[in-house]
Amino acid sequence: MDFSVYLDACIIAAKKASEKIMQVYQNDDFEIEIKADNSPVTQADKSAGKIITTILKDNFPEIPILCEESEDNLERLKSDLCFIVDPLDGTVEFIRRTDMFTVNIGLVYKGEPVVGVIAVPVTGELYYACKGKGAFYNRESIEVSKKTKNHRPVVIKCRPEQYIWNRRSKMKCPTCGYPDSKVIDSRPTEEGSIRRRRECLG
Repeated sequence: MDFSVYLDACIIAAKKASEKIMQVYQNDDFEIEIKADNSPVTQADKSAGKIITTILKDNFPEIPILCEESEDNLERLKSDLCFIVDPLDGTVEFIRRTDMFTVNIGLVYKGEPVVGVIAVPVTGELYYACKGKGAFYNRESIEVSKKTKNHRPVVIKCRPEQYIWNRRSKMKCPTCGYPDSKVIDSRPTEEGSIRRRRECLG
């Protein structure tokens, strides 16, 4: 089964949603609501969700959509195909203006992921994959490493509130706000994460 026809619509939807998200993001004042599960939601979440679901429904009205910002219809469980959408993954980071949020759209077939799209609104980057077609980053083919021996995995854990990326992809000093710093020490912790100390260049 060729799933590429669904991929094209997902990419278009992700790009359109990203444009709307950035319109809200560049506004100095946007409303924040708290949902029943105590998580925040903004106009960007709602608008992006509406844009994505509209595009997908217009192109594939027979395929149900499970969207974080929409009411769930359990009829989707009877369908072989289902779109899964998180219109703004990283709402907390959106509110904190760390630039670290994405638009996520997927398609599952009989419970198996067959299409995936991740758009980064701030940078315009696009990651996507389709079963049988491969995975891509901004139209360039990507793949996991084929190395299987003598490979020691490294897990990096961090929180964006420790250091905030600015739009020049450099680190702001958490004390003075100077938009550049360098790592002066990096070592693993007992928990398996990486602890880094940075030095302000201001």
